[in-house]
Amino acid sequence: PNDPALVEMERTLRPMAKKLPGKGELQKAKLMRAATQIQQVALADQSDYSTALEKIRAIGRNQKSQWVHPTQVYDLVSLSLMFMVLSVMFYRSKRHGVVISWTLILYGVNRFCLEMLRGDNPHDVIGLTISQFMSLVILAIGLIYLALVIKVLPAQSARVETMPS
Repeated sequence: PNDPALVEMERTLRPMAKKLPGKGELQKAKLMRAATQIQQVALADQSDYSTALEKIRAIGRNQKSQWVHPTQVYDLVSLSLMFMVLSVMFYRSKRHGVVISWTLILYGVNRFCLEMLRGDNPHDVIGLTISQFMSLVILAIGLIYLALVIKVLPAQSARVETMPS
């Protein structure tokens, strides 16, 4: 940070720092990291900073990321379908609690399947991602609640009688 050339580069890059997310010290830290990386490339190539900056830009232009599934789009479609199915169930349901239990069941299955397509989460819990494990927990809660609704709870809530005033 005390290198005069680096200080000069920081002064040159400072106008770009306003475009970086964050404020104050965070921006300065990002700016200093970028300037240090440019300096390291320049020292390795024994070139000036503008050549190093152009080399870094060229490397960035040639980098391709891995192809990934658009899971957000899949989630939008599946949750929209889930909404339609649950809406129909809501108006045709004869028992209280059935729709919420099916919501938990369908969401658990949906999220588990979507997490299989994602490649950015580590498999931490019994060979599953945390989201897959939680999806199984939500699915189990939904199945247990559905069984309780069907076997234990009455088909209709007790009618509440209002007291005459």
